[in-house]
Amino acid sequence: DDAKAGYSLQHARDWQYVGMHQGQRHLKFVTQRGEWLADATVGHRTGPKIADAQVLDQILKETPGWQQDGEAQVDTTVKHPAGHRVIRLTASGTLDGAPALRTVYLVGDPNGTQVLITILTPPSQADQLADRGLALVAGVELKRP
Repeated sequence: DDAKAGYSLQHARDWQYVGMHQGQRHLKFVTQRGEWLADATVGHRTGPKIADAQVLDQILKETPGWQQDGEAQVDTTVKHPAGHRVIRLTASGTLDGAPALRTVYLVGDPNGTQVLITILTPPSQADQLADRGLALVAGVELKRP
């Protein structure tokens, strides 16, 4: 629970908490056999409110070390159990030279509270993640001011 950031997060055991860094929770996805599949960061979005997928896409393209291949796939139909607005962007590219599939979820409410969930996985392992990112989205609870 991160009351100062305006949200709390519940997640399944296969997303293992690694620690906090610069206000972001770091998680890793590990299979029952102990194989690493992906990393995730979850954190309160600071700065101006992101109004749409195009603005979010531009911010992500400017992430240091990220080289995106082509356009991101945008999905605004993701449902959150509490009715929060969700934008999902998925793009392939490289992060610091390593091939990666990057999925980013922006969860927001009308009051302007926004949480970003970023999941990075090698493209060869993306199918094994299935909808595990959606489970992280469902686990975000935005606090009312």
